[in-house]
Amino acid sequence: MKITIKDKTAGTARILRNVDFATSMTLNQIAYKAKDHYVPKYINDNLDIKRKTVATSSAKVVLSKKDNLQASVFISQDWHMSVLEQHFEGGDRERMMFEKELMFMDDLSPSGISIKSNRLKTLTKRRYATIKDSLGKKGSKYFVLSKKRKDIPQGVYERFAKGIKPVTIFAGSPDYNKFMNLYDPVFDAVTENFERYFKINMLDAIRR
Repeated sequence: MKITIKDKTAGTARILRNVDFATSMTLNQIAYKAKDHYVPKYINDNLDIKRKTVATSSAKVVLSKKDNLQASVFISQDWHMSVLEQHFEGGDRERMMFEKELMFMDDLSPSGISIKSNRLKTLTKRRYATIKDSLGKKGSKYFVLSKKRKDIPQGVYERFAKGIKPVTIFAGSPDYNKFMNLYDPVFDAVTENFERYFKINMLDAIRR
């Protein structure tokens, strides 16, 4: 049987079209799986706030096409800024809200942070709220030392009968550790599903 160069080219072109079709379909399927399962689960596992689920309307998929083999998952800017930002950038939510309150009161510089004193095991949401509500009030046991005095660093302090003890200490640069990376769940979706989905889509493309 004689096979011409033209026949080979045509055959190769068809194979490439099938590969492109299978790849595009696979990327779209994985993008939806990442949006509907992997990303919400990752957020749910990492955030300790009431609103843990990404609303369906807040996430969308930009589909891959045969001439642009790239699918993307987007979370709306409004949802990201109102819910995810403080967690995506790092630091617990209560601490960062507390810092914003101190900045609003001009007790903490815009670039400053408030670090929990080593004498405390934790600072609960209720404790943060109590401190915020009592700062600046007459007779409050909590007060802000906004300027360093001798060996006493800037921070929020609690009054006791025999002196004062730090609640938080102010520092000049962030020490947040980023603990949310939304690329991770999407990467997991790809590594766990690409080969299986691609085989199914490639067989479908060949049968067409």
